[in-house]
Amino acid sequence: MIVLSVEARVKLRELLEELTETLRKASDPFKIDIRYFIGELEKILPELTDEDLIVDAEILEQIAEVIKEQEEWVKGRSSLLVLGPFIALLKISTLSKQELAKELANAMHPIIELEQITWTDVLRALNYLSLRKRFVLEEVQGQETKIITGRELEELGLIAKIDLRKVVEEVEEEIAKKISKNKLVDYSEIIADDEPLKRFFKAYAISYLATMGRISIFYNPLKEKYFIVKAPQNGEYQSIVISLEATANAC
Repeated sequence: MIVLSVEARVKLRELLEELTETLRKASDPFKIDIRYFIGELEKILPELTDEDLIVDAEILEQIAEVIKEQEEWVKGRSSLLVLGPFIALLKISTLSKQELAKELANAMHPIIELEQITWTDVLRALNYLSLRKRFVLEEVQGQETKIITGRELEELGLIAKIDLRKVVEEVEEEIAKKISKNKLVDYSEIIADDEPLKRFFKAYAISYLATMGRISIFYNPLKEKYFIVKAPQNGEYQSIVISLEATANAC
């Protein structure tokens, strides 16, 4: 019994030193594993003498301080959750129309589309509206107007010359090969390409395949990634939004 008491005393001292060192290094009280230290104390307690209980009480006191810090942290966060919307409303009420529009533009993250207006188009339109004769269109002398075909637009380089059906088939084939090996595949791995336009077309193809029920996409919050898997036999359809930044950063 004496040997057990000595071993328990050594273990108790080591536990106190470990807790003290952890408290010194950890800035976040929730990073300290309280259950671990309490579990170790529970194992040692039956072997301790009355003299050792002083050290045991010191460890419990430090654990209590950690729990108190955790409680204060939760209270602080709770107050921020209550005050946050109120502060936001106050800030909005003090903004001018121009400042509010700027804040909304910075916070806006539109869904990916193949056809969308750019800031260059907006500036060009504003420049046109600022002209004196903005409502007068120039007449073409000696030429008749005609409708330009899609092929002519491709030859002029105004639209991308790409076969969407072929892109969809290639993307579906690549997904099928990788899913057969790993059961799932990283979304960014499929759309990765050096050319931004090709990345967007691949993203469009994946969106089409998911809409047709050939594949399924899910988001893993722990890894902060989107994954592609086989479409379930029975399940409900649910819309999922993939940010423009997630597609643009894939390479």
